[in-house]
Amino acid sequence: MKNHSWTYIEKFKKHISEDHCRYVIKDHGLYQKKWKNISGIYKITYLNNKLFTYYGSSKNIGARFKYHYYNGKNQNNFLGLFLNAFGWFYFSFTLIEQCYENKLRTRENWYLYKYKPLLNYLTHSYRDPRKLQVMSPITKRKISVSLIGKTMSLETRKKMSISKRGFKNFYFGKKLHPSTLLAAQKIRGKLIYVYNEKDLSLVNNIPFVSIREIAKNLPINPGTLVKKLYFGLPFKGYYYFSKYL
Repeated sequence: MKNHSWTYIEKFKKHISEDHCRYVIKDHGLYQKKWKNISGIYKITYLNNKLFTYYGSSKNIGARFKYHYYNGKNQNNFLGLFLNAFGWFYFSFTLIEQCYENKLRTRENWYLYKYKPLLNYLTHSYRDPRKLQVMSPITKRKISVSLIGKTMSLETRKKMSISKRGFKNFYFGKKLHPSTLLAAQKIRGKLIYVYNEKDLSLVNNIPFVSIREIAKNLPINPGTLVKKLYFGLPFKGYYYFSKYL
């Protein structure tokens, strides 16, 4: 096993483990001491079906191994469910790689994204506030099944509505970026192209995303604009078209 004298390479390497505890019940004490104060990424594998794995990180792999061994069955997650059902005899514990503490989140998230382990609750490290918490496929399925046939009461729906009003709403006071609005309008096919009557140059070099937006910026009201779109006649110095010329 490598020591801490190595230099960390930023480039993501292939999945090659550094050390492995196959007989957890027999050797857990030995490996807990061996990996004491080792910072890095680890994996727990269900040996009867190696598709079921759990990835984690710790600044002290030995201590984390000890925690999993004695408390794993009591954890309220998929790993705990499997350990409670089958026991450590059917699991292995692997030290995948060593890395500095400030790299733990990045490396753990890389493994979670790359291998999408079925025993992890989230597919991104919950410790990284910049990352969206994405649930694993098993978690999504479990939640979906639990909600089948269930409907919320009127009182519950009212409480949820009140809890998201005003500043409590994530989008309160926020506006969509112009590029986002333009992309949405392109999909819906309601862009309006306005050209100068003199030289046929496109106003602002981009189409308008709504009739309301044009009425706010140009000398035409919504009702008149609708008519001009059909006949293609100039109005107060501008042509209005629903298609690009």
